[in-house]
Amino acid sequence: MKIVLCALNSKYIHSTLAVWYLHSAVKEICDSVVVEGTINERVEDVEKRILEMNPNIVGFSTYIWNKTIVYPVNNIFMIWMDRA
Repeated sequence: MKIVLCALNSKYIHSTLAVWYLHSAVKEICDSVVVEGTINERVEDVEKRILEMNPNIVGFSTYIWNKTIVYPVNNIFMIWMDRA
């Protein structure tokens, strides 16, 4: 099973620890990858990076400052995974 944990930070220097803790907890039992980006990136670019990994599960670290980009990306993956 391949899990992609995605963090969209306000800046690259403001990295969230949540996805890294989850990655550390599951890396022994499944294939886990962390994808980081910023809220200033295009939604399509974030989607492309994640889709290239062909994940079974995508998890997002969501905060008040990144929800405007996380929600559209998440909706695309819900549609994509329904088709898979």
